[in-house]
Amino acid sequence: MTRDIVSLESDRLIQRPLTAADAPEIFREFTPEITALMVPAPPETLAAAEAFVARAAERARSGLGFQLAVLRKEDGAFLGCSAAEGLSGRTPEIGIWIKKSAFGHGYGREAVGALIGRLRALAGYDYIIYPVDARNTPSRRI
Repeated sequence: MTRDIVSLESDRLIQRPLTAADAPEIFREFTPEITALMVPAPPETLAAAEAFVARAAERARSGLGFQLAVLRKEDGAFLGCSAAEGLSGRTPEIGIWIKKSAFGHGYGREAVGALIGRLRALAGYDYIIYPVDARNTPSRRI
């Protein structure tokens, strides 16, 4: 299934598979503040971010899940990452994070909407899960 997900395009965003070039941005922007209400911890080193990107590529090849870089269409600026896991089941789970300097522009909502649209088009899932911490009001609004 993930072979069909080359990139997603919406009004203001492009989401495409992570590449090694994204690791420095992930290391810089996926901070303790961003992850405070999330399960994953931020990478402690650039090498850890690079390993994360390599694992994401392996997951995509397996067809079980994928990670996408969220980029602003206008200038290609890195905004964060979106993801889908559990693609072989009936209820995949999606997630997103947006870097702090890009908060408040609706990028998360737009990225999640495009991701859900593509998943609905690709497979007959029963439903798509978007888990968020109850204290994360912006994510709950999405």
